[in-house]
Amino acid sequence: MSTPLKTTPPLDSEARQHSTPVFRKRSERVKRRTERRAGQRPAHFLRRLCWDAERGWHMPFALKLGLAISVIAVLGAMVLAYLGMIQYQRLLERQGDAFGEAIVEQLAGSLVEPVFTDDQLAIQLQLNQLAKKSAVYGVAVYLPSGELIAQSGSVGELSSVADYSVNSPDAAIAMAIRLKRPELPLGHYMAPVNFSGADGAYAVVSVNRSPMRRVFSASARDLLIAVLLVCLISIVSAFVFSRLLSRPVYRLLAISKAAREGRVQDLPVGKVGGGKIGGGKVGGGKNGGGRSAKWNNEWADILSIYAQLGHEVNSKREVEKLLQRFVASDVADQLLNGNEVLQLGGEVVEASVLFVDIVEYTRMSESMTPDEVARMLNQYLSIFTACARIYHGTVDKFIGDAAMIVFGAPRVDKDHRLQAMSCANAIRLVASRINEKRENKGLNQINLRVGVNSGLMQAGILGSEYRMEYTVVGDAVNLASRLCDAAQPGEALVSESVYNNGFYTEVKTENAGLVAVKGKEEMVNVYRIQSVNEPKGWMLAGLIEDLVSAHE
Repeated sequence: MSTPLKTTPPLDSEARQHSTPVFRKRSERVKRRTERRAGQRPAHFLRRLCWDAERGWHMPFALKLGLAISVIAVLGAMVLAYLGMIQYQRLLERQGDAFGEAIVEQLAGSLVEPVFTDDQLAIQLQLNQLAKKSAVYGVAVYLPSGELIAQSGSVGELSSVADYSVNSPDAAIAMAIRLKRPELPLGHYMAPVNFSGADGAYAVVSVNRSPMRRVFSASARDLLIAVLLVCLISIVSAFVFSRLLSRPVYRLLAISKAAREGRVQDLPVGKVGGGKIGGGKVGGGKNGGGRSAKWNNEWADILSIYAQLGHEVNSKREVEKLLQRFVASDVADQLLNGNEVLQLGGEVVEASVLFVDIVEYTRMSESMTPDEVARMLNQYLSIFTACARIYHGTVDKFIGDAAMIVFGAPRVDKDHRLQAMSCANAIRLVASRINEKRENKGLNQINLRVGVNSGLMQAGILGSEYRMEYTVVGDAVNLASRLCDAAQPGEALVSESVYNNGFYTEVKTENAGLVAVKGKEEMVNVYRIQSVNEPKGWMLAGLIEDLVSAHE
């Protein structure tokens, strides 16, 4: 049983046109052109070659190197061609002179007998026979007085005689004969017809130099073509070799850039010398390569050193990041930089100290699991840290549910009192907003209390050779801790030294009276922070919203 053939409906003219390979190729070209123009930058050759996102328009190192090599190669080829042409011209002139001198000497030898026997017919026959040769324009015989005896062909047609005191070649020849100086026009050669030491006449031959000029012109044309080809090959080779020679430079730049940006995965791993750059690729840019490279020369050692430096830089950055998680960033920076200020014992500074802790933390933690306690502590300690960073404070330490924040050390800040009071107010506002959220959810409130004091204190590294930490100590620090203990839930108390020495109109407070603190014989006059007029209130509002949202 035969299977019926499937037929397709006939295509109209437009459909047939759209289904042709030519139309499909044209559509693909239009699509690619549209996508290319839709990009941020046109992908033409010049922009791809000389455009960089960081530096803008510039000439790449490979292009500069290629141009320098090309210029040197072209100039060298031109100089060599010029010198070659000069040498070739001189060689042809010497060959022409040797040919003319040989002919005129041979003619002078054959004219000895006819000249001294005064055989005019024999002289003319020899001159006519020599003048028939294509290499000779003409020949002539002159008496020693300069008088012409016989001539055949043209003598003196090839060159001007501007260098002589006469204005025609014939006159120049006659003058040369009378003066016995062979200064003849170009292409003319003279030899004496001598017998027994007496000069009976002078033979002059005018040589045809046009074949020599044709040879010279053809050679010059060939040499020019060869020079152009050499220049073209040199330019192409220069750019090819410049890319090869600049590849290690781009690799070094890629390693440096990867190290600067902290891209450890793009740094080569292991030894680079004597072979392959092991490990990760180096690149990421148009000149970086991204491929493993093999060099068994000095570049390999340089790349190995740069790669090692890159790993060391990134290792240092990782150490810095890790250190800043356990030590305040200002302290970490000064420790890594070897700052002499952070020496054992430190120095006396004027600063402000803020203590904050959670009210009735012990009672609350009794009804919570260890995981819940840790989660609650992390949330509130994060709030303390965020507020301290906003107001340029340094978290000195966490003490259980409490935090100690220093303002004005180790970084000097003349407004450390205002920064400390603003931080205390921010912590109070964040805790109040969080308690509103907790109250709406039916949860118990978590209240905080804050104490702030300022004064002289010892700031530096304390401890032993096995365990050290940066901190501040002194009576001013102890008083701040006692004020925190004396504050009521939700209160932020500041000492009189903070309030009176600053005269800050931005801070609104009320007198909380005299407070008895542990370790002080006299009672301390304190003030309660009510509000702070923030110059950048929107920043504080955003901080509060972020912290409250994170707490949820």
